[in-house]
Amino acid sequence: MVKPEGDGTHLFWTSILLLAICWLTFITRVGVRIWRKALGSDDFLMGVGLVRVQAALPSPRTTTNALMLSQLLFTVTSSLCIVCCFYGSGQLAAVLKTSDIMRGTKVRTLALFH
Repeated sequence: MVKPEGDGTHLFWTSILLLAICWLTFITRVGVRIWRKALGSDDFLMGVGLVRVQAALPSPRTTTNALMLSQLLFTVTSSLCIVCCFYGSGQLAAVLKTSDIMRGTKVRTLALFH
């Protein structure tokens, strides 16, 4: 593992910031919509949009579960991007060990194809 440097620093802090903003927005929106009894398919689509997956719209009673699942997938992907920063993402290959490059490539591949 290496300290994030170069473009890896930007990826690290941007991933953390966007992850925090998305969770706060998501929790606030769903909380208010449940409180106002106005949870609908648009809330589900917001969650799907955060994850970049294609899914069929669920029945109204499972909308909350689908929203939480999509947010969880976004969290996993963002966390894998943060881990990639510690394996050399954004740095020149010449300054990295071969083992770090191999692990970083594996984690990045998992993040892209989850």
